[in-house]
Amino acid sequence: MPEVRAHFTQMSSDPIAEATAALASGKSALALRLAWEASQPAVIAQDSTRLGRIRQLAEEIAIASSGETRAEAEKLSAFCTACILEPRSSNPSPWSMKRMFSRGGADRKKCPDCAESIALEARVCRFCGYRYGPPSPS
Repeated sequence: MPEVRAHFTQMSSDPIAEATAALASGKSALALRLAWEASQPAVIAQDSTRLGRIRQLAEEIAIASSGETRAEAEKLSAFCTACILEPRSSNPSPWSMKRMFSRGGADRKKCPDCAESIALEARVCRFCGYRYGPPSPS
């Protein structure tokens, strides 16, 4: 984080431009951190134009990166998209954000009663209490 703070003290009036410059110089992780920090005031101000620019930058970072940086850039893009699509009178709820970034896929199953995503090994749905039958012998 000291690297980010040092950059903020020397930043131009446009933090998105600073993140873009970091990406252009091959510093994807720094660009991503700056983009995340630039997203906070944009969300508070509900500035969809800036959020759109940050989303575009996050997509460029994802293309130029791999591993954890790429995954975080994809999360930032999804976060900006959610903030743009939510009604202007509200920010995304913690539950909608949790669903957006939660695990999904093969280690999850859908409850037949309430349609929530639960652990594959679960025998009782934690949301509605639906009980699954005994596991089949394999």
